[in-house]
Amino acid sequence: MSNKKRLPRYLIYLSLLIITIVLLVLDVPYFDICPIHILTGFNCPTCGLTRAFLYLIKFDLEKSLTYNPLVILFFPLIVFIVFEDIIKGIFFKDKKSFVERYLWK
Repeated sequence: MSNKKRLPRYLIYLSLLIITIVLLVLDVPYFDICPIHILTGFNCPTCGLTRAFLYLIKFDLEKSLTYNPLVILFFPLIVFIVFEDIIKGIFFKDKKSFVERYLWK
């Protein structure tokens, strides 16, 4: 995979990092972005996951688990996928990362 194809994915990672830092610094209040909850009023299985991630990043595990216990499964998985993709992109360019094999075809 050439660097031209790889660049947009790393820009996504960089933008997510910047957004996370901004959210940590500004301490943004809650706002509802779930389309299922907005349209139906019912919570979907991932409702509260964004807030759970934000509180987990702030090291408030209790509040994070209150919003959505699935954060314990998703957070390590997302961290693994992003770091594995970055490491393989830098050091092992001949091997496909998890993202290249399953997500970013």
